[in-house]
Amino acid sequence: SAFLYKDSRCHEGPSYWCSSVEIAESCEATNFCKQNVWASSVVESSSGEVGSYISCKACMFVFEKVELYMFSDKNEEKVINGVAKLCDYIPSKMTEECKEFIQTFGKQALDTIAKSFGPSIACKAIDMCDSTSSKAVLLGLSSDETCDTCKTMAAETVSELKSLISWWQSHCDEAKEVDQCKESAEYAGIIVEVLFNDDMCAEMGMC
Repeated sequence: SAFLYKDSRCHEGPSYWCSSVEIAESCEATNFCKQNVWASSVVESSSGEVGSYISCKACMFVFEKVELYMFSDKNEEKVINGVAKLCDYIPSKMTEECKEFIQTFGKQALDTIAKSFGPSIACKAIDMCDSTSSKAVLLGLSSDETCDTCKTMAAETVSELKSLISWWQSHCDEAKEVDQCKESAEYAGIIVEVLFNDDMCAEMGMC
């Protein structure tokens, strides 16, 4: 059903399909690229790149969790209401118009974001994934190669995040909205505990 492709360049074939994970998905060619193109290139470059693979996979794992939370029917309204609160920080004569706009078009905007801004795009944008590691995540590495490194990196990440949250909490008294600052820091701590639990590496298929 090539005539249904949203991207007209999909007609160019494998050289275009497999140029990135996102393009492969849009051209409905992910399985083809995994089996025929990416497998050989990733095998050649995966040696010594376990750390990059784990960073990329962990990033996608976290963004998938965030995506599932944000775009669930149960939480969409919470997200929209949270964004609407930002309207309180613009000139007062535009506040109500801003809130009405977000309430009217918020769900449509979230749906658009959900369709066009997946975990792989987000992780590339923040330099946690590159083309090779993104493809490697789709193909997978054996747990023998990844388990110990994953556990070490997870522990280091948790330690750094807890230090950051502790610093955040210690400076809330300087914030304009002290209670809101403390509440946000508390929520951030809960998110870290939930996402970076002892079973995280196993949940990602790395152990």
